[in-house]
Amino acid sequence: MINSGTKTPRPTATTVPTDIPTPTLGAFVDDFSTANPAWAQCDGVKVEGGRLLMGPYEQYALFNSCVCLACGGYTTYQFAVDATYVEGQVDRTFGIQMENEKYIYYLGISPFQAYEVSKWDKETQKWIDLAFKWSTLVKASRATNHLEIIAKPATTAGQVDIFIKINGSTPFVIYGQEALPSWPALGVAWHAMGVAFDNFSYEKFKQ
Repeated sequence: MINSGTKTPRPTATTVPTDIPTPTLGAFVDDFSTANPAWAQCDGVKVEGGRLLMGPYEQYALFNSCVCLACGGYTTYQFAVDATYVEGQVDRTFGIQMENEKYIYYLGISPFQAYEVSKWDKETQKWIDLAFKWSTLVKASRATNHLEIIAKPATTAGQVDIFIKINGSTPFVIYGQEALPSWPALGVAWHAMGVAFDNFSYEKFKQ
């Protein structure tokens, strides 16, 4: 987390979808050309001009996430979206996350050309900082970045390897994680930053 050198703040309470009538089977894609009920329960979110806009949030906000309510929960998956900084503070991150019953995995980028990978442990209520790096893999300022989180079957049964991808490159891999049904989400750390997302896709991993 970039903000004053502190760790990424505790996320607001998010609920893994359990009460959706019929989650999408197969690939779920959204180009945000029109409003979609998949994002209906997200605060500070609107669909405008073919993009989903998040923030800026008020000063009390620490971590804001928007879970896809229409996405099926897969244990192996491919999740991708285009993310763009729009306005506000730049000393913080925004990006994507995967949430299951035990953990949240977060890939955040900064307009200052940095990325972070973190893991929120729901049992200990603590962040585990996995990676932070200034990198030209991240396009600076208001350029659009293509972000991906891909979970592939690991060599050990019941586990997955999670590949973190930025603009087609893989700067980090989280090996040997428990394979759990997981839901994709969009995220903004801290407050006073507005961002846009486009070309969302989520599907079961295809070998």
